[in-house]
Amino acid sequence: MKKRYLGLAVVALTSLNLLGSCGGNNETTSELVTFHTGYEALVIEAQKPDGNGKVKEPTLNTEGYQMFGYYSDPTFDTEFSFDDSVGSVSDIYLKILKGAGTETSPYLVESGLSLNAVTHMGSEVTSYVEVNKDIEATLTYSATYEATTFKGKFDGKGHTITLTAEGNDTGIFYKVEENGEVKNIDLVGSIIGSHASTGAIANYNYGTISNIFTTGTEYHASNGCSNGVSLMTTFDVEDPTVVVNYFGTLGKLSTLKDGGAGAVSGTNYGTIKDCVNKMRVSATIGAGSMAGINYGHIENCFNQGAIGASGNNSVNSTTIRDPEFSYSYIGGMAGANYGTIHQCANLNQVFVARLPWLYSENPAGQSDYSDRIRVGGIAGYNYSEYDAETATYNGGKITECVNYGRVHGDMQVGGIAGYSNGYIADCFSAGFIGGRDAVGVAVGWQPGDRDGDHVGTVTNCAGFARVVTGNTNNVFDEQGNTYPTVQLTDSSNGGSNIHDYFKIAKYASNCVYHNNSGNENPIDPVTLENTSTNSTATMAEKAYNKLGYKNEVETGIWVMENKDTTTAIVGINKSWQVYLHIRLAWQTKTIKAIVNGEETSIVGVAGIDYVNRVIADADGKYNSDWKANLSGAIEGRGLPTLSCGADEKVIWVTTQNDASTAWDGLLTDDITVYPMIVKA
Repeated sequence: MKKRYLGLAVVALTSLNLLGSCGGNNETTSELVTFHTGYEALVIEAQKPDGNGKVKEPTLNTEGYQMFGYYSDPTFDTEFSFDDSVGSVSDIYLKILKGAGTETSPYLVESGLSLNAVTHMGSEVTSYVEVNKDIEATLTYSATYEATTFKGKFDGKGHTITLTAEGNDTGIFYKVEENGEVKNIDLVGSIIGSHASTGAIANYNYGTISNIFTTGTEYHASNGCSNGVSLMTTFDVEDPTVVVNYFGTLGKLSTLKDGGAGAVSGTNYGTIKDCVNKMRVSATIGAGSMAGINYGHIENCFNQGAIGASGNNSVNSTTIRDPEFSYSYIGGMAGANYGTIHQCANLNQVFVARLPWLYSENPAGQSDYSDRIRVGGIAGYNYSEYDAETATYNGGKITECVNYGRVHGDMQVGGIAGYSNGYIADCFSAGFIGGRDAVGVAVGWQPGDRDGDHVGTVTNCAGFARVVTGNTNNVFDEQGNTYPTVQLTDSSNGGSNIHDYFKIAKYASNCVYHNNSGNENPIDPVTLENTSTNSTATMAEKAYNKLGYKNEVETGIWVMENKDTTTAIVGINKSWQVYLHIRLAWQTKTIKAIVNGEETSIVGVAGIDYVNRVIADADGKYNSDWKANLSGAIEGRGLPTLSCGADEKVIWVTTQNDASTAWDGLLTDDITVYPMIVKA
């Protein structure tokens, strides 16, 4: 996947050209009517209405443009007639596009207004469209917006579309139809959806969306993986507990049958691939980084944005009764998955606060516990129609996915899926998993004997997760056998009241689990003794021996690095870390660093944030300063030493000596980086 970077600044371009001036910023008065074209090169002089309150249709050279009419609003809902008095209208908007809309002469988007001309066409659009500069936009619902279906080819060319801080209530496109393509967009900003299905790129996608980078513009210092705050939340400088805004959020309300909130698509029936999200995404029912609800295919995508509540770590507090925490069906990739999710990684929290009352109590004002359930690192809900005659799954498939984020909910909480009766295979979960009932390292709940449904398949999965419980009820192994859980108590946590805790899933095969200290299956199922004696190296070797071979033949899906001290240690959660000696094969990438003309490289892990999450090991080998980042990961492999002044720091860039190409640390492809010293 080609990775793009926002650089140091976003260029804000005006779509208003007034009074014939090239950069015209003259203030429009009630006595003048201003014409807006959306193109700096196409300027129309403002007019003063005549005695009848009318203005003349401008005479303009539209060679190289396509003209679609005059309107009294920027969303092109109300046509303007020059036969009528302008009345209170002081602005007239031209629905006009530069280019012919063909493959050789695509429509060129140069402003928010020209983007609206494409997305508010009020008819089926089959044209070719390109963005040829960074723009600002306000995305709003209108009659023509909902009527426009996009079947064309939209190429953002890597430019940034910045959404204004207020007013955005929908995605760029209402619907991308089958055969439609949208690609290469850096999208920055905030959407508070007014529709049940809302996505930053498309509310509904039936086509192909690829190479999208979505983010907010404000980052809190904490990454949200262990303390519950969102990456994209801005806090008051004087009082860091007060939220100022949620710039960089998406979603508001939804229902599962109508859709959900997704940083790429609200509801996906098509294909989403090669995308990265850093937005916070939330919805009452159905929230995910790529799609709120997925019926299609999601592949090679990465999430770094917080999904669900911004919250705090006091999840058991009786003061938490705010509706903001009443989220269900949320996942790192999709809130609910009826399709396929393949080779994707979640790196941030998927968080819902636990209910503030005891498990056996009836909550005041609530008849059930359905509002904080089904939370998963990849999908909150994974559902498949299973054909028993052919033993095949129609949808509901999650394969070769990894979760490194904290996953927390109330019931049916899993590192991969909160609920699943579908197919989950070759997945890896290494985050903190927390909840109160039906909590699993891979899957929190399979219907099975409770509902009489098909239980689903969970196979060839690895769990290196931290799940704590002081409850003495039952824990289930892969075959569904039950054993006491008291040995799994994390004494530092003071215990908890988790019911139905599963090492991987209630029904699983050929899977392996290690607790947070890196030990495989710490309870001996025969003697019930704690067998927590495995070293980290042994942990990886045992997992590889179980997952990496089938009938003594290497599968090619799982690989293992040499167990040497130069292998990077990656902080999966702030409170603990894991040697990634074992990984899925698609995650193996190369980071090449060139320092002072000298080259060195390491094998990296796709989906890991190397700049922000490579932290010190027990021996202090990887320091906590900038060397703890990429430099620390490749220390000992010939990396030349860099020195900085007191007011300087080192950043890693993808183009030598160009600070605007600063690498954000997320590894998605093989990459070459260079150190650059800048002012701290």
